[in-house]
Amino acid sequence: MKRKLFFILAILVPMSSIHCQKQTSLFLKRIQEPREQAFSILLPANWSYSGGIERVNPIISGPANAIEAKLDFSIFSDAQRSVEIHWYPDNYYYDASQSPAGAMFPEGSNYNGMLVLRKRPASYFVKNDFIKYVHPGISKLSFVTEHEAESLEKVFKDFDKLPQMGMSFDAFVCDYNYTERGINFRERVICVLIDMGPYTAGMWKNSNTISFRAPAGDFQKWEPVFSMILQSVILNPEWVRKEIQGQIQRGQIMAGTMKEVERMDQEMQQAHIKTNAEINRQSFLLLTDKEDYLNPHTGQIETGSNQWNNRWVDDLGNVLYTDANEYNPNLDIELNMTGFKKCSIKK
Repeated sequence: MKRKLFFILAILVPMSSIHCQKQTSLFLKRIQEPREQAFSILLPANWSYSGGIERVNPIISGPANAIEAKLDFSIFSDAQRSVEIHWYPDNYYYDASQSPAGAMFPEGSNYNGMLVLRKRPASYFVKNDFIKYVHPGISKLSFVTEHEAESLEKVFKDFDKLPQMGMSFDAFVCDYNYTERGINFRERVICVLIDMGPYTAGMWKNSNTISFRAPAGDFQKWEPVFSMILQSVILNPEWVRKEIQGQIQRGQIMAGTMKEVERMDQEMQQAHIKTNAEINRQSFLLLTDKEDYLNPHTGQIETGSNQWNNRWVDDLGNVLYTDANEYNPNLDIELNMTGFKKCSIKK
C-alpha cells in the first residue's frame, strides 16, 4: 500500500540585538544547523544557538521514536536566555485505552519507546503537560490569551492527505506569564497534536511545538523581531531526500521496487518542502505584519518584516534591516562587508 510520509521541519527563530528597542540598523548572518546541516537560518551576529538534529537509538529507547530525525534547537540573546526561541522534538505517545492489551501498559509506562499517555486536546497538552515539563521551577503562572489556530490545522489537513489512515489534527497557540529566577517572562507556544488514526491503535504525537519568550514588559517589542526571521529557513534538499528515504527504510514501508521508492521519494520531498513553507507562513501570520521583497541577487520573492524602512541582502544570504534611508552597508567600516543590494517591495 502506498503511503505518504512527512517529516515536518518548520522553525520559528527570533532576531534582534541585545536591547529590546528596535535598532536603526541590524545585521543578520546565515548559519547552518550544526549537526547535520539540515537547514540554514538567519541569526543576529551577537546571538547564540544550541542543539540541532537528534537521533534516537532504537535499541536503547525503542523503535517508535527512532524513525524520524528530531529537532531540539534553541536561539537566545544572552547566557541567561532572556529572549529565546526553542523548537521541541516531535514525540510519539501511546494511548493504551485504544488497544485490547491496554491494561498491560498503565499511564506513564513505556510501550515500544513511547510514553503511555491518553490522547488529549492540544490546549490541555500545552497547559498541563508541556509547560510543566519545560518549566518545572516557575511560579506565578497565568494565561493571558489564546490565538486562533484553525489556519495551522488547515495546513496539516491540506498537505498530510492520508484519508485511509483517518488522521486528525488539533492546533493550539497561547500566551502566558510566569516568574523564573526572579524575572517576569511572557511566553508564546505553538503546538499541533496529530492523532495517527485508528490503524495505529492509539499512537499520537506533538508536532511543530515551539516556544518563544521575552521579559513580560518587552514581549510586544520583540514580536517584529521574531517575525523577521520566521521565514528565513532554507532546507537542505539533499538532507531532506536522505531523511525521507531513511524514514521509508526505517519504517519498513518500501514499495516493491526501487523505482517505486524513488518515485515516492521525489513526490514526498516536494510535498515536504511545500508543507514546511506553508506552515512557516501560517505561523508567521500569527505574529505580526509582513512584506514581500524582490531579492536583487536571485530574482526571487522573499517574505520579510515591514517594521524597518529598508531591507538589504548580499549574495551569501545575509540580511540587514535599517530605518536610515541614507545608510549603505557597503560603506559601513564597522560592518566591513560588501556585496549588499537593496530589496524592492513586490507590488
